[in-house]
Amino acid sequence: MEYLTSIHVPLRIISLDNCEENFGKNITKNNNRQNKIENRDFVSLDPQQNRIQTELAIDGITYYIMRSETTTREDDAFDLVESTTALACASQSVGLAVQLKREIGKLWENIEKAPYIQLFNPGISGLYVWRCVQLQRIIDKELQVIGKDKEGRDYSISVHGNRIVAYLVFKDIDSRNLKEPSFDIATYITETNIANLVLENYEMLIQVLNDCYDNAVIPTLFKNLKKCQHIIEEISKIKAVKNQ
Repeated sequence: MEYLTSIHVPLRIISLDNCEENFGKNITKNNNRQNKIENRDFVSLDPQQNRIQTELAIDGITYYIMRSETTTREDDAFDLVESTTALACASQSVGLAVQLKREIGKLWENIEKAPYIQLFNPGISGLYVWRCVQLQRIIDKELQVIGKDKEGRDYSISVHGNRIVAYLVFKDIDSRNLKEPSFDIATYITETNIANLVLENYEMLIQVLNDCYDNAVIPTLFKNLKKCQHIIEEISKIKAVKNQ
């Protein structure tokens, strides 16, 4: 242990007195380069994430924010990827759903501006995040059930069109209701109800793609914002006719 007496450890002390508001955060971000750094690693600097995590902890729900944390998706636990996925699909923004499919990391690129603050902001409660995650899990499970009986193009749509289907389902139930603490989700949104909506929207998606994008490459189609906006418009027309 004698060698420990000759070890020199570099130490840098930076005073934050009279500094601009985010100076400390910027130092942390710009100096964490000794390992591979991803956009996700800086999300933990956002006070909104810590607030959401605390709100959920009060209700016994574990929310893993950092990439280094043990992430086990259980009935009472989820991570940042799940929360981002669910909130993007529930946002009623086709652009966010498409960006999610294209590259989720872009949604975390800058925690001080859009698209990040469209998902995580003071108006988003822990309850809302958890409700969205729970519904997203049901949607994903139902799409897997549908996909088991499909092959070829129809199977590919169940896999690569998953975020558009989720977007459509959240829109059908009006995800804004989920923000209200008094909303009785167990009564008005059942697993059977969600399963039916997933199947209905999947079938309408198949119909529109067969009519308008018969020769499209499915994996890339759902990463194209303009085409996805058109797909949503066509599905909305089908729903309008059905509801007449």
